[in-house]
Amino acid sequence: MPLVKCKAIRVFTEFVSNFGMVHGNPEGSDEKARFPMVPEEAVAKLAAEGKVEPVDPDSLPQLDHDGDGHPGGSISATGDDIATLRKLYKDTIGKAPFNGWSAEELRKRIADAAPADEDAPI
Repeated sequence: MPLVKCKAIRVFTEFVSNFGMVHGNPEGSDEKARFPMVPEEAVAKLAAEGKVEPVDPDSLPQLDHDGDGHPGGSISATGDDIATLRKLYKDTIGKAPFNGWSAEELRKRIADAAPADEDAPI
């Protein structure tokens, strides 16, 4: 059964006969949910229902390993590499951050503490 790489438009779970479940989530952290592999005979139905759109393999950069449209891989699916931000916080502030802080909070605190002329990678 040939499979087609698709881009999830909205969250869905669909049973495809003789295949099984197909799950899509455009906001998900899992690449397989953002770009589900759909059986060829189910693509038209799911596209008509506004759940997926087929991805033209030629439209992605040659080195797009995670299907996000950019060459290379992502730091993480959300782009929030907490471990890296915590290390940057410790390097910038001089002490370990609170483990309950989100990536957004860490970025804010790093930006507040970093000199204005320094290009911080946040």
